Amino acid sequence: MVELMDVDSEHEHTEAKYEDKATYESMQIDSGDMTTCISTKSKFNPGSFSKTPASRGKGLLKTRTNRFIKASNRKFKGEKRQKKLDRSTTPNLKQHVPIRRHEKQQLSEGNLHEIRKKQSASVISLSHRLIGLNPLGSFAENCEKTIPDWITLLGKTMLPTFINSSHPCIIAAFKAVDSIICGDEGTHLLRRLAYIELMRLFASLEAIIKYERETGRISREPGYGNASLALDIYMSAQESHPHPNDLRRELRERKRAGRSWEDLAKLSPLLSMIYLEAAEPVVKDFKRFDSATLKLVAARVLEECPKELVQISIQLAERVESAVRSDLLFDMRQVTAARIRQSLKVA
Repeated sequence: MVELMDVDSEHEHTEAKYEDKATYESMQIDSGDMTTCISTKSKFNPGSFSKTPASRGKGLLKTRTNRFIKASNRKFKGEKRQKKLDRSTTPNLKQHVPIRRHEKQQLSEGNLHEIRKKQSASVISLSHRLIGLNPLGSFAENCEKTIPDWITLLGKTMLPTFINSSHPCIIAAFKAVDSIICGDEGTHLLRRLAYIELMRLFASLEAIIKYERETGRISREPGYGNASLALDIYMSAQESHPHPNDLRRELRERKRAGRSWEDLAKLSPLLSMIYLEAAEPVVKDFKRFDSATLKLVAARVLEECPKELVQISIQLAERVESAVRSDLLFDMRQVTAARIRQSLKVA
């Protein structure tokens, strides 16, 4: 005869020890003189009725392992975040501490002021290096050396009015300019004027192409502007080249050099005579000295040069171009260094 108390206490201790998070319901089973209380699970999960304690504890072990991994990850992330904060306090590394909006604005304004200050200092230094200590003397001597050859070049490159983009004089003008830029016919001073004349030719040709497109003489192609058509015409003035793409890149570089001299001369082609020979490598170093920088240098040069020099250069260039356009002889006595110096003193 088994006592009821013994069965219940044994079954209770066994099930409570090895069953995890189970909900029990009581079922009464009558067996003669004995009533036994059997526990049944309301939900049946895998391993619910495992007989061995090890198999029943797998779920608990897995849960505890996952909790340990998550806790370790949180600890690792916290340590990593703390290292970032520690690094942000060092002076040699970037700050990772969040900055408020008004602090960002103040910081950007301060940086902008420093950048402008450094840029202004570099422009002043570059302008002094390019014009030297005696810009008046350099201008007078360079004009005397160069203007006679410049008159000859203008006679070959000045385009007549009312022509179309296929006129042969355009090709002839490009070839005359290239003979100075790429050849050995002139000095580095005449080469400056040839670069500026190249840009003038492109400006005139693009204006002609624009007019022909507006009047329907040239069909419009998407993504192919006036500058591209003008460059095609310039390419046709070159000698045959085995690699057209390389030739096109070379001509673009030539245009960029011409634009650089145009930026430095600014108001008059003859203002390019102010600069020393040190300006030659500057106009070809497009990465260090872009168009915006050269324009700032030119503006600084105009501020430092006497106004009389600027006026004389403008007036002298207008007289030369007017004489060439009218096919008149130009009095070379106007371009002697002594005469230019005298004009500067009188002005």
